[in-house]
Amino acid sequence: MKKGHLLLLIAVTLCIGYAYLRGTEVRAQTETIAPLDVPSSPPTATALPSDAVAPPLDSPLPTPTPTTTPLSPAAEKAIRFVAEREGIPSEKLQVAGEEIMVFPLLARVYICHDL
Repeated sequence: MKKGHLLLLIAVTLCIGYAYLRGTEVRAQTETIAPLDVPSSPPTATALPSDAVAPPLDSPLPTPTPTTTPLSPAAEKAIRFVAEREGIPSEKLQVAGEEIMVFPLLARVYICHDL
């Protein structure tokens, strides 16, 4: 048998084997899928009265008291800048987060604020 015929025979055998195994896999998947149970009518939601208030949480921990921390000079400068640029009173702005970014190769330190 020539080398080309042998390679063709191997390729055909592999293709038939792959098709057989793939068909078995697909049949196995379709046989195990059960139909979905779909309710005949959609679920209905009950609305709460407009004056209903959620009950307070029962917690063994004491209620935290808000504390104010003094703003850094960089945070105050950022608030003034945003207030002037956006036309928002600075009293309505607050710092939500502060991140210090250090770039040693540039010998620079940046402070980023989330307002």
